[in-house]
Amino acid sequence: MALAIAALNVPAQQVHDDRNPDAKWETLENCKLDANEPMDGDSFRLIHDGREYLVRLYFVDAPEQDATLRERIQDQAAYFGINPEDVTRAGLAASKFTREKLTGKSVTVKTRWQNAMGRSSLARFYATVTVDNEDLAELLVANG
Repeated sequence: MALAIAALNVPAQQVHDDRNPDAKWETLENCKLDANEPMDGDSFRLIHDGREYLVRLYFVDAPEQDATLRERIQDQAAYFGINPEDVTRAGLAASKFTREKLTGKSVTVKTRWQNAMGRSSLARFYATVTVDNEDLAELLVANG
């Protein structure tokens, strides 16, 4: 809870990190989930050294949980041959899984600061995320 309250006043990462102009891999250790922010299974906010980062996992695409993304949900439903309601249900399960895996844990992020786009005003970067020495993308896939 203390982290959640403290995170309200954390400066946010807004643009490509100028410290890494060649887009080499950079590791951020001891990151913490920003539990106050909305998230889904493959995209969430982390705090590292007092700075907020929005990351999007490499190698996995979790189902959408936001019902307002109708076109994306329809695409996912068609691709997997399921009902749109099942897409959002699976998206909620993926989000819950990720939240449970990351909450209260020390997380390691590896990124090249490549723009992952998104609807947020905060820049979102592709990254690999490990927690308890396990790759989060692999855990998501293994758990459906």
